[in-house]
Amino acid sequence: MPSPRSYLLLLLIAGALIFLPVVVSYSAGATSTEFASTNSAINSAFVAAYNAGQSGGNVTVLAIRLNVAVGLYQKALSENATDPVQATADLQNASNIAGSVLASAKSAQKTGVSARQTQDLESIGASIGIVAAASLVYIYGARIYHEIWFYLYRNYRVRASGG
Repeated sequence: MPSPRSYLLLLLIAGALIFLPVVVSYSAGATSTEFASTNSAINSAFVAAYNAGQSGGNVTVLAIRLNVAVGLYQKALSENATDPVQATADLQNASNIAGSVLASAKSAQKTGVSARQTQDLESIGASIGIVAAASLVYIYGARIYHEIWFYLYRNYRVRASGG
C-alpha cells in the first residue's frame, strides 16, 4: 500500500505538469508591453517616413519596409498563442525594421530638403534668364530685326506705288 507521502508527491508532480504548459507559454510568449513597444516603434517610423515624403524625399523603399514591419507585427499577433517563440522573434524583427526605417527617413528628409532647395534655385535662375531675354528683345528687338531684314534684302529696290 502506498504511503500518504507518495500520494502527496504524485499530487505535486501532477499539479506541476498541469500548470507547466501555462507557465511555459506565458513566459515564452510576447507580452503586451512588447507589442506596445513594437507598435510605438512602427508608428514613429511611419511619422518619420511621412515627414520625409512631405519634405520631398524618396520614401518608396521606406514604405515597402514599413509594410513588411506591419506584416510581421500582425503575424506575431496571430501566432502569439500558438507559437510564442516565433511571435517574439517576429516582434523583434519588426522593431529592428522600424528602427532602420526611422534612421533612413532622416537622411531621406535631408535629401528631399536639399533637392527642393536646388529646384527652387533652378526655378529662380530660369525666371531671371527669361526676364533678361524678354527685356533684351523688347529693347533691341526692332533694331536687330531691321538689321537682319536689310542684310537679307540688300539687293532689292523698293519703289513707291503709284509712281
